[in-house]
Amino acid sequence: KDIYKQQKTVLISSTSTSTDLTNNNADNFFFRVCSNNKISGKEIATYLKDRKYTKIALFHTNGKKFSDSMTVALKGNIQGISIVEESNFEPNGHAIDELKRAQKAGAQAIVLIPDAYTSDAPERDRLLSIIDANNGKLPIIGNEIVNDPTLFTRFTDRQLQKLVISLPWHS
Repeated sequence: KDIYKQQKTVLISSTSTSTDLTNNNADNFFFRVCSNNKISGKEIATYLKDRKYTKIALFHTNGKKFSDSMTVALKGNIQGISIVEESNFEPNGHAIDELKRAQKAGAQAIVLIPDAYTSDAPERDRLLSIIDANNGKLPIIGNEIVNDPTLFTRFTDRQLQKLVISLPWHS
């Protein structure tokens, strides 16, 4: 983005939703065609509130622009909802143990906010392991990164029955 701005060339992003790209002063060089994370975070919060979920487990990626942006947007809109278990998408944890802690703490739903990744990233494996370990018990609500192309070939209908994904756009 900075290179485009420096060269006074317009950049139109069809996929970027990170609010960090547009949270500074007026930017006459960067535009997007999809909504940003502020909107998605608010929609996920609304979904949770509409279903009367008051306790959630949150999995996100600390220190990554997209995930941090989405997490801030979600947390800014979940008044009345407690995060009873908060975990980072690092590959060193065990999903089943973290899910057990969340259930023990009274979590009624899981929210997944991984960072944007490439198909070979360990974060992808972590995301899929959480869905697998949950085995359809708790509802899972996730951002667009959760829309992994292997979901419907890897998991059963039971495992995906309570999965909801917030998508700012669809190809």
